[in-house]
Amino acid sequence: RPFAVMDSGEPDVFDLYYQVVGPGTMLLSRLAPGDRLNALGPLGNGFPADDPLQRPVFLSEEGGVAPFHFLAKRLKGKKRSRLEATCLYSVSWSGEATILPELQSLF
Repeated sequence: RPFAVMDSGEPDVFDLYYQVVGPGTMLLSRLAPGDRLNALGPLGNGFPADDPLQRPVFLSEEGGVAPFHFLAKRLKGKKRSRLEATCLYSVSWSGEATILPELQSLF
């Protein structure tokens, strides 16, 4: 899918990371921050985050890295310090790397 939940700070509010690839994501791109949507989710498989002592490895390509931002913030919060992890992320072109500075700030 061309979108994923990137962050969540409170119930019923989340940051969505997406790529415009068709009519549905084109409509999303026209929304302004704070606009309301009806959504179904979360769907898919979650990530175990119970053991903050283990060193996680994040492996993704393109937009698939967005959920790792949420997970990294959760793991960092458990340790209350710098997160020790490895993040491997590949992109086809530099425009897909827009999330990297924010993700790197967590490590």
